[in-house]
Amino acid sequence: MAQGKISILDPTAQSNTQDSGLAARVGGLGGGTLGLISNSWRSFDVVSNHIEQMAKDRYEVREVMRTINPDVSSPTPKDTLNILIDKSDAAIVGMGH
Repeated sequence: MAQGKISILDPTAQSNTQDSGLAARVGGLGGGTLGLISNSWRSFDVVSNHIEQMAKDRYEVREVMRTINPDVSSPTPKDTLNILIDKSDAAIVGMGH
């Protein structure tokens, strides 16, 4: 039996190491609006429903604003992000993207 060589390829891309700094810390969410970006996957809807309920019950969030990334294989469009920035006091992003 001949011995062969096996090559293992790592398909992961190098990360973008651009430092954009940190956002200012939110003092509290009571009475505010929390933004969520959905990736349109059913499993994320289950998680975001739980996050929304917990945010309202535990942190007294007044409203949860949901936006959708229309193409989960690409970053969320800037205009969608700008709407989220303008209309929410804090946001949870990057989940499932």
